[in-house]
Amino acid sequence: MTSQLDPRFLSIDAYTIADAARRLGTGGVIHSLTPQNDASRFVGRALTARVQLEPHKEVPLSRYGAGALLDRVSQGDVVLLDGGGHFLSALGDLAATIIQRRGGVAAVVNAAVRDIEDINPQFPVFAAGVAISSIATHGFVTGIGEPLFIAGVRVETGDLVAGCRGGIVTVPWSDRDAVLQEALSLVESDRLVRSGLERGETMSELWQKHKAPLK
Repeated sequence: MTSQLDPRFLSIDAYTIADAARRLGTGGVIHSLTPQNDASRFVGRALTARVQLEPHKEVPLSRYGAGALLDRVSQGDVVLLDGGGHFLSALGDLAATIIQRRGGVAAVVNAAVRDIEDINPQFPVFAAGVAISSIATHGFVTGIGEPLFIAGVRVETGDLVAGCRGGIVTVPWSDRDAVLQEALSLVESDRLVRSGLERGETMSELWQKHKAPLK
């Protein structure tokens, strides 16, 4: 991924990015994965992979293959690991530590995670929950860099991804400039409304002046 994320995205919350993407008819929102620690806010670029589950046979731990994924992490990445929604842990404290040390900004796991007590509470980890039982001996990581579908949302490596307590929003990289401009317009309209309220103007007046004109 050669193009860098516009730093203005870092000051915009995921709620606003999602509003902007919806107005433009692009991207998607994932509600099924939630923050598993105190951290929830992040913006970055997707690095995708999935776990191939082999439920009827034992897969040696040496074949789990998470190392190949972790070796790909670079500054600003959000690791999206699709574990098929199975309630088995697919990522733990060692992987989270490596992601953070390599400059990754969050981990999003479509499965459970483990060791949450030992993961930096300021490093956002989104998942279906926390589980002791691991997927590692019954599956392996594959499809690094390939597109994923999570909760019906297509995510490609390099896409814009943002998170908050309300969920995760994804935006195709090709649409990021349009979404940024729309998001900045929404931020400015909120600022104008707040300023007007401080001056004693009514919400109905301010809404018609600053919110209704937005498309």
